[in-house]
Amino acid sequence: MSVIFFKPRDSENGYKEASVDIKKYTSKKLKTIGLYTILDIIKHGEEIGLTVENNDSDDNMYRILELENVRIELIEWRVLSIWTIKIEIFNDDKSLIVYRSPYLDINWHSKIIEWAEISERWKPLEVQWDEKGEWCYYISESISKLAEKLEKKRRTDKLKKEEEENMQNHENERLRLYFNSLFKSERSQHKT
Repeated sequence: MSVIFFKPRDSENGYKEASVDIKKYTSKKLKTIGLYTILDIIKHGEEIGLTVENNDSDDNMYRILELENVRIELIEWRVLSIWTIKIEIFNDDKSLIVYRSPYLDINWHSKIIEWAEISERWKPLEVQWDEKGEWCYYISESISKLAEKLEKKRRTDKLKKEEEENMQNHENERLRLYFNSLFKSERSQHKT
């Protein structure tokens, strides 16, 4: 599919016709960003070297993650016990909020997220952009890469822990055999 548009007037030929292949610009598949993924990255981002700013006060709890030209805020309004997630793009002194979630009910410790308002519960728990543009692709890719990095770190840590446990089990088995033979020889010496 292509769209025909006209370039500005050329002094010799009048208007020039040109076409743009829309598929070229719309073929990129926009990855969805789950709200749980954002919570997970903000909560555990320090494990992969991210700096997550904690700004807590009596009224609310803020967690802020800044990427290149992107700020993601997770805010708890303690008076109401509700949360919101805000994604903002910025450059110098200009900024634009591109996503603001409806109110969320988040259990920080059990990692459960659901919409706070019953009328919202039919919606998927994923980012639905308020403002659309190229930043959607950039932010989606960035969040996806961070989630993959966090998952890879978890797998590596799990394998490392399993390896340490196996080494400890082998060492314990070796020590059991040693002490078993030691006490067996002691017992046989006492019998004689």
